[in-house]
Amino acid sequence: MIDPTAEAVFPNNVVEVLAIVLPGIDDEVTLQKRPLRPTDPNYSLGVYATIWQPNEDSFEIGHLGGGMDPGPNEPTLSTYQIGIQILVKDSETSRALAVGSLLNRRVRSVLYRNDALRVALSQLFTVEDGVHERMKRWGIRSQRFMSNDIEGKFVFISVLDMFIETEVG
Repeated sequence: MIDPTAEAVFPNNVVEVLAIVLPGIDDEVTLQKRPLRPTDPNYSLGVYATIWQPNEDSFEIGHLGGGMDPGPNEPTLSTYQIGIQILVKDSETSRALAVGSLLNRRVRSVLYRNDALRVALSQLFTVEDGVHERMKRWGIRSQRFMSNDIEGKFVFISVLDMFIETEVG
């Protein structure tokens, strides 16, 4: 039976670390460990895993079959994508855009410059069936911005795509 209270593994261990650090960007920020909904509070952040992608060029000889077994082998490198959504709702368009832009900048600043986050992410690893997976590198791929008027409120939302690369060994 899978233990739901067990220590988080990739990519959810990254989500857990981000959920500790990101709310510190502002006292009014609410963080959800899932994609955001229109009913979430103003100044919400949503953090969640979106994609796992094996690096098909990273197989190594002797590594978990090493390409000599007829079955599939586990690649050495994997990339995960983490979505970070930012939601701002306001009756005044200019204020929503200004606050949304500032929150977006603060999130990117934390991801690039926060020393506590850097240390926490660099120390992440998991062990399952004697196989170690460790954090290798991370960064931001892109950020998309969207806005709309919904029921008399201006809604500004962005989605930041963070990637993490792990190594199995």
